[in-house]
Amino acid sequence: MIEGIKIQKDAVEKELRGETLPTTSFTNTKGQARTRGFARWYFTHSGKVMTYVRHGQSSVFNNGKTAQAFEAGKTLADLPVFHDALAEAVDRGDFDKQLLPLQVETSRRTQKAGGRNKAA
Repeated sequence: MIEGIKIQKDAVEKELRGETLPTTSFTNTKGQARTRGFARWYFTHSGKVMTYVRHGQSSVFNNGKTAQAFEAGKTLADLPVFHDALAEAVDRGDFDKQLLPLQVETSRRTQKAGGRNKAA
């Protein structure tokens, strides 16, 4: 999760400098070469910068029931500060209770797929 936070923070800082975000090249199931844009966790809504917090392919719950985005600030420049605070919270173990079910689900999917997590 820390690595994902770092990647998102780096992307925000690139956007703030006016740089282009990275893309990913891949081959689809039909053997065709494709390019996918950077998967942002963040967006603006009603004048606020919002972000999801992700662990693998799953969003960490903000309200305990549904995957709601966290309010990170008023401008994109507020987001790196949020990322730093989030990384510190993860290091302290503040998300451990929420991450355990996601880790169990990921492990279950991996075992079901014969050792390869198809969902990730």
